[in-house]
Parts: sequence; C-alpha cells; structure tokens
Amino acid sequence: MTPSDLSKIEKHILIRAPRQRVWRALTNIEEFARWFRVEAHGSFRPGARVDMVSTHPLGQGAKFSVEVQAMEPETLFSWTWHPGAKPPGADYEAEPGTCVEFRLAD
Repeated sequence: MTPSDLSKIEKHILIRAPRQRVWRALTNIEEFARWFRVEAHGSFRPGARVDMVSTHPLGQGAKFSVEVQAMEPETLFSWTWHPGAKPPGADYEAEPGTCVEFRLAD
C-alpha cells in the first residue's frame, strides 16, 4: 500500500436515478441543503465559498464552510472543508482542508 492509498477513502454507491437528477441534487443549493441537513445560501461554482449551518440533531448549529474546487457538469463536483467540531479559538485557515469529490458515471 502506498502513502497516497492511505490518505483517501473511496466509496462507490449505485443510485437508481438519472445522472442529471443526481447532479441537480448535489449542486442545487436548496436540494443540497435538504440532503445534507444544513442551512446554506448562495450557489455552487468553482472558487465559491459557501457558509453553512448544520440542522442535523447531532450537530445542530455547527457552522462551517465549503470551498468549491471543481464542477464538471454531470461528472465531477468537489469541495474542500474542515470537518468535525472546531475547538474554541482554533484557526483552520492555514490548515489544508479535506477534499470531498463526487464522481458521477452511468
């Protein structure tokens, strides 16, 4: 196993829906917010920072943001963020974020 193999987690799932529908669920801010149980405003586009607040009972009120890295229609949507609870006074701006990628294929 190489170090790069240890630095990522991959999960493959089958969604019985057209790729166009899955893309819309991921990249339309209102649908994304319902799916991921967050409050979010704005729109996703490369380079955009979108601030969010968790509405999930286990993390309700937690504030975080995602920075969109790439969008290739109906193929790739990726962002970086700092997951988990942020300790009081912590400054994550200088820390590398965790990259999340959705790769869609038929």
